[in-house]
Amino acid sequence: MKEVSEPRARSKKVCLFAAIAVVLIVAAAFLIAKVILPNSNYNAAMDLYRSGKYEEAIAAFEALDGYKDSETQILECRYSAALDLYSAGAYKEAIAAFEVLDGYKDSAAQIDACRTAIKEIDYQAALDLYSAGRYEEAIAAFEALHGFRDSDAQIKNCRIALNGIAYTAAEDLYDAGRYEEAIAAFDALGDFNDAPERKAQAAYQQAAACLDAGDVAHAAMFFGKAGDYSDARERSFALWAEITDRQTISANGSHTIGLKADGTVVSAGEDPFDLHFDDVADWTDIVAVSAGQWYNVGLKADGTVVAVGDNDSGNCDVADWTDVVEISAGAHHTVGLKSDGTVLTVGWNEEYMQRASEWTDIIAVSAGCYQTVGLKADGTVVAIGLDDEEFIDYDINRGQFDVSDWTDIVAISAGYDHTVGLKADGTVVAAGWNGYGQCKVTGWTDIIAVSAGQRHTVGLKADGTVVIAGSKYNVEDWRNIVAISVGENLIVGLRADGSVVAVGNSSCECEKLSAWRGILLPR
Repeated sequence: MKEVSEPRARSKKVCLFAAIAVVLIVAAAFLIAKVILPNSNYNAAMDLYRSGKYEEAIAAFEALDGYKDSETQILECRYSAALDLYSAGAYKEAIAAFEVLDGYKDSAAQIDACRTAIKEIDYQAALDLYSAGRYEEAIAAFEALHGFRDSDAQIKNCRIALNGIAYTAAEDLYDAGRYEEAIAAFDALGDFNDAPERKAQAAYQQAAACLDAGDVAHAAMFFGKAGDYSDARERSFALWAEITDRQTISANGSHTIGLKADGTVVSAGEDPFDLHFDDVADWTDIVAVSAGQWYNVGLKADGTVVAVGDNDSGNCDVADWTDVVEISAGAHHTVGLKSDGTVLTVGWNEEYMQRASEWTDIIAVSAGCYQTVGLKADGTVVAIGLDDEEFIDYDINRGQFDVSDWTDIVAISAGYDHTVGLKADGTVVAAGWNGYGQCKVTGWTDIIAVSAGQRHTVGLKADGTVVIAGSKYNVEDWRNIVAISVGENLIVGLRADGSVVAVGNSSCECEKLSAWRGILLPR
């Protein structure tokens, strides 16, 4: 038995030693895999970090899969890399790098520092542009800084420098006698230095040159542009009296507008729709007026135009008009005559009415309800408007455009749906709807002015009396009349003493009109 048990004991010992060896080997492997190698890799990653090899270090720390504080060390690597970009002046790249850190440490402050550094560079570049005299580029550069340092003040300095250059150029134009170009150049300078006064002086000189050349219309306009300079205003008003038969009193609808001798304007008539067409108190230097259905238009001494009131159809969009010598306001559109005999129109169905822009050699215009009429230099008449073929629902074409055979005409007036012409011999012709007898003018003689309304036509005789056709208003006893105008519901007459007489319904405020004094007399 003893001999048998001894081998078994030795076998058990061998198995035990083998088991212990296996355990030791497994423990060693575990230690190596979980402690020795990670620690070695961690130390290697730290060495990469300390040597500034941040991208390699980040990759090494990421491979550690969270060992020790490797996640924190990754942030440290990225932070240090961003700092190096900042130190190297790569501020945009540094901003991107700090933004990835999402607020780690003082990364937000570092981003602000980068942005400030960029602005410092851009600011210096803008200063360099300013020093080099590249002022417009410098302005753009300073504006991009959005108030950094004194960039707003530097922008002002640049603009002052530019204005100084432009002022010198304007003076050169003036000295060269190129007054019209000088006007534009001084005008572009606004209130810089004495630019407004120099603009006025240039306008005055241009007016004198036009007058010497026999161009009275443009002389009047340029004197008008000169404003208060010297005797420019007085000379402008005097010349305007020679240009055209200025309309100084005008009625339309139920309201009236009047031009005073000092170039200011008055208006009367109820405003039931609160359209403020009577807001004309601030108008100055006006040389002609025209009343629309619910709006008023004024021609200024410098050839520009102003308008106020109902603008639903765009009929008041006249702010860009220039070189205008006559205006006429209709129901829903406005017409302007330029000094070269061409025509401007704005307002209702502008595309159709714009055909008037093709006219030439026009010396007078009149806007009716849906038509525009022009008097040509040869005494013939042209008319344009809406016809019943294109706008059948309006029933507009009633023959008011049938004026092509008229001759020897010296004045025109467009009504609601009829047109009237004054002939050189003092007789009158009419075309269009005659439902109220408004076209029964064939017996009139010695007429010097005509005005067409909606349901009536009025004629001014050479002896200062007035005749009427159509709806009856009592005008037979009017005397010493020098101008007339007809609205839808009223007739207005201007007396030789500058006072006004009117007849119409209550909304026309005829009593207020009768109190007017100092209305400018037409030529």
